[in-house]
Amino acid sequence: MLKKILYIGVMQLGWLGYGQDTIVSFSNALQANMRSYIKASNKAYLEQNFQEGQRLFDSLVNYKLIGTQFDDFTVKNLNSKKITLSKLGKPVFILTYASWGVINKGDIPAINRLAEEHDDDLQIMIFFWGTKDDLEKTSRLFHKKIQICYTDTRYRENFDLVKRLKNTLGFPTSYFIDSQQKVVTINRISNPMMSGVTLEDATANSYLKFNSMINTGVLKNSTSKIPVARN
Repeated sequence: MLKKILYIGVMQLGWLGYGQDTIVSFSNALQANMRSYIKASNKAYLEQNFQEGQRLFDSLVNYKLIGTQFDDFTVKNLNSKKITLSKLGKPVFILTYASWGVINKGDIPAINRLAEEHDDDLQIMIFFWGTKDDLEKTSRLFHKKIQICYTDTRYRENFDLVKRLKNTLGFPTSYFIDSQQKVVTINRISNPMMSGVTLEDATANSYLKFNSMINTGVLKNSTSKIPVARN
């Protein structure tokens, strides 16, 4: 009986050891949980149970996606220059919007302020779902240090990753990734337009919201270790 218990204990340790050595990619984690999440999330929102919908999103992010290895993507900016994640060498803050959507009037000034404050230690990227032509006018409003990228699903590179980001987590959404391509935070951008709010107040509100999504500890030490998701 003792031998049997010891054998089971060794097997369990072996399984745990394998898990600790295996880093999960973001796309694999998303794919593994995508179907069940979408089904449960759609049900919650059809029933107008928004609290449950948010709980499902938070659970997916906190227990399945935080700490995963973000896929090394390549996208095109508006100048048709290819941007590769692994070549940036610094933490990245990605915000996703739709080119046909209405952006809160405080968002762009707030994002521009963050770009100025973190010029050396952070790369901000805006992923717009849409075509290059859709973004020409909007892109002029952003700080020159911000990479504006169009993620048209007809663009074949990274099609699967783009499709999963769009169809699973939706938009607008933010992703904060450290310099080692580990996912640190993922947040839905809940920032509705409010009538009667001045541009100054809207910008201040947006700045506080976006700034809270950035892990300043990782910015201070871009090689710092965060919990890693594993099999």
